[in-house]
Amino acid sequence: MNICNAPRCVKHQYRLGLCSKHYWQLARDKIVRERTKTDPNEFVVKDNICLMYLYNRRSEKIAEAIIDTFSIEKCRLFKWHLTNNGYVVNNKGLPLANFLLDLKRNKRVVGDHENSIKLDNQMHNLQVITQQQNSWKSTKKIRACSGYKGVVWDKKACKWRAQIAKDGKLKFIGYFLTKIEAALAYNEKAKEFFGKFAVINEIRRGR
Repeated sequence: MNICNAPRCVKHQYRLGLCSKHYWQLARDKIVRERTKTDPNEFVVKDNICLMYLYNRRSEKIAEAIIDTFSIEKCRLFKWHLTNNGYVVNNKGLPLANFLLDLKRNKRVVGDHENSIKLDNQMHNLQVITQQQNSWKSTKKIRACSGYKGVVWDKKACKWRAQIAKDGKLKFIGYFLTKIEAALAYNEKAKEFFGKFAVINEIRRGR
């Protein structure tokens, strides 16, 4: 029996010189690619790390997750993809960080990336934190009026207002003449409240 004509495929032909997988890919997408959405992730070892390739639904590589070489066989057990918010998740919906830390679905604790790079899933970069600590580390929300987290223009006071959310409550920090002063005040309060989990404003002096 003849072998499929698709690149790197060793399956037997089904129709039109292709295996069933590539035949239906051609019928659906009007093109034959080296990969299909059912193919497993590729793992490429470089020095002392491993790059796990992530693909979209069109079988196009869109990202590379970094894992330790000793995590390869464990990760091979599942198919992994990239979510819209940048997390690596398996076909069971479990984030890679939680998977490597052996955390099952838990409403109290989550796997976190210490350097905030979601694709870096080396064990030395992973830590277990509470859901509250995770919310403290949430990505900066840029407000159109100021460009800084925790800084808004107060029309009544005609000044910049600094405020911060903690324990589900919005806490007032103070009024300031410039948004940079307000952003700096927010930074100090964030460090006081959240420590290493604080999301700090990057001050842009030209603004």
